[in-house]
Amino acid sequence: MPTDISGITCKHVCCLGHTRENPGNYYHEYFSVGRLFETYSDVLHPIAKANIEPSCLNENIQPPPLKRLQGRPIMTRRRELGEPVSGIKRSSTVKCITCGFVHNKRRCQRGQC
Repeated sequence: MPTDISGITCKHVCCLGHTRENPGNYYHEYFSVGRLFETYSDVLHPIAKANIEPSCLNENIQPPPLKRLQGRPIMTRRRELGEPVSGIKRSSTVKCITCGFVHNKRRCQRGQC
């Protein structure tokens, strides 16, 4: 029986059951079991190797050329597992040139320093 997404039987099918009509009169022949068997009745046979042209049997097959990927390229190489990180990260605080306190020159208020 046809159902909708929730799994409840469609109201159209319920009406057919109530009136005791044949549901085969209301769906297309394309969806019948007979058409399903007709679709898959033919058997596909594999091609024998003797029929293949010699140019198709080339053993030296090359991969397709690499394309440059979109986006910004990676500048540093990716480290392997267990490889130590080189260099020490240094962090520094910004000091004002004028008064030497911890702010930059733009935020300096000379009267309050």
